[in-house]
Amino acid sequence: MSGLTLAAFTKKFIFEPADMTHTQWRDDPNRVVPNRAIAYSKSGSSFETNMPNEYVYGNGGLLTTTEDLLKWNNFYQQGRLGTSSLLSRQTEQEPLNNGEINPYAAGLFIKKVRGWNNINHNGATASYRAYLETFPELNLSIAILSNTSQFNINNVASMIRNIFVPDKTDKTVKKDSSINLPDTKLNALTGLYKNERDGSTFQLSAKNNNLVLDGEMLLVTVSENIFKTDNFLFEITGKKGLYIPFSPRDTIPFIKVNPVILSQKDFNIYEGKYFSEETNSSITIQHDNNKLILCLKPNENHSLIPKYTDGFKIDALDCDIQFVRSSQNKILAMRMNVSRARGVEFRKLK
Repeated sequence: MSGLTLAAFTKKFIFEPADMTHTQWRDDPNRVVPNRAIAYSKSGSSFETNMPNEYVYGNGGLLTTTEDLLKWNNFYQQGRLGTSSLLSRQTEQEPLNNGEINPYAAGLFIKKVRGWNNINHNGATASYRAYLETFPELNLSIAILSNTSQFNINNVASMIRNIFVPDKTDKTVKKDSSINLPDTKLNALTGLYKNERDGSTFQLSAKNNNLVLDGEMLLVTVSENIFKTDNFLFEITGKKGLYIPFSPRDTIPFIKVNPVILSQKDFNIYEGKYFSEETNSSITIQHDNNKLILCLKPNENHSLIPKYTDGFKIDALDCDIQFVRSSQNKILAMRMNVSRARGVEFRKLK
């Protein structure tokens, strides 16, 4: 298993599409592809193969390498695809109904990263993961491919970016707008918070007179209840607050919650079979060795990590789950939230 491969370059070369000799469409399931990496997913303490089973042109159907992806980025940015070039049309952004500029153009994310113009997109199918981005002003492109889904490829991209991309964000504004809060006020804001839109959670802690998000992202203190980064701000009042991303502008409510520890009695309440009319599929919840387990299909089980009352996280699926109770305190359903689907309901069967 090769794991992760990445590549980057900062020079301008002239490439033709014919130079992408290691790229093809996955349109024939029987064709032998030399040096193809098999996809693997983590299963307990070992790995198992997890390959896509669709064979189509388009999304999820491209077999390629990091080197060929870099060749494509360079060719496209030279304005040589289409007559006239399609690049300007594909990267054109339009305003949303609230006037904010939509960061998603025609299949590409357009935004500022570390103060530079950035064009990017990621991808996933089965246990393959991909990420491709470019910084036009730096003549820099970064391509990442992985044949395992055990880590977040966006986090990998961020670590690589921090090495190759100098940070030119306005440090003066950050310094001038920052204030110091007394430890008592800062500590009162630490704890676990729930996103009320999708049930996901984040942790705030205090370090060196600042709030830190999920143990790694420093928040600048603007006032007693406003904390920000380059891309978003938190507005916290008591145990409630708003998460406000800058582009596109939004206001997402969150609330402080108490972490939960499950007992044997709790396990029994959640156990059972659940069915979704939306997906026409069923899921079984059972407990094993003091853990709640979600069983998707034979030999594919995932641990539910308790976050707060009736709220769980499945790390391997990047999925948040909320259980719904009746007035008699019985579990009626569970709702699953992932990056591209929110509130997919599975009713508990009697």
